[in-house]
Amino acid sequence: MAILQINWLEMQDFGAYKGKHRVEFAEGGGEKAVTIFGGLNGAGKTTLLEAILFVLHGKNAPTQKRSRNRYQDYLAKLVNRNSPASEASVSINFCSIEHGSKTIWEVTRYIVKKKIHHQDIVQVKFNGDLDPVVNNLWPIEVESIWHRHLCNILFFDGERLKELASPEVTSAALKQAMKLLLGGQPVAKAVNDLKELEKRIIAREDISEADRKILNERKIEIKEVR
Repeated sequence: MAILQINWLEMQDFGAYKGKHRVEFAEGGGEKAVTIFGGLNGAGKTTLLEAILFVLHGKNAPTQKRSRNRYQDYLAKLVNRNSPASEASVSINFCSIEHGSKTIWEVTRYIVKKKIHHQDIVQVKFNGDLDPVVNNLWPIEVESIWHRHLCNILFFDGERLKELASPEVTSAALKQAMKLLLGGQPVAKAVNDLKELEKRIIAREDISEADRKILNERKIEIKEVR
């Protein structure tokens, strides 16, 4: 599994941040690195998290605000209200390290106004170079790096932190993320396969205690996943 490290985040007229703002992330945090943003209410902490999710996933970003609006309306609200150009952008630079190989990614998502609607345009650099193929396939490529269903447990605010402090909540969040990551079909298929196997085993007169034990173990495992 790749080690991911965000190097910097840059926002231009995004949300509450008027003008250009750049956030540098510490290097060398290792596999258990944690970055914490502190500030008063309304200081823009949540906007930072939203900027990261937005630049990576665009309309597929797991944000609550977008679910209540059309995507075009959501884009318009992301632009700083005092921006003279009515446009904005977010850039993120991060590296992925896997099997000793390091890859540098730089993703910029622009919010531009076309006639009466806003739209977003993404630009992706792979090891410093623009790659048209990666750029066009970014919605697919990003899922293999920062999967949107895992972002909810990678990027979160203080309220979410209180919830995740509970082992029970953390376990449930991880299970839910994995279910969304894998999709519902593999789990449903496993349940159906187990039911069919159970019928065949019960129909056998010579069923052993070992087979029955294995069947019960599989039932418990699938119940925990669900």
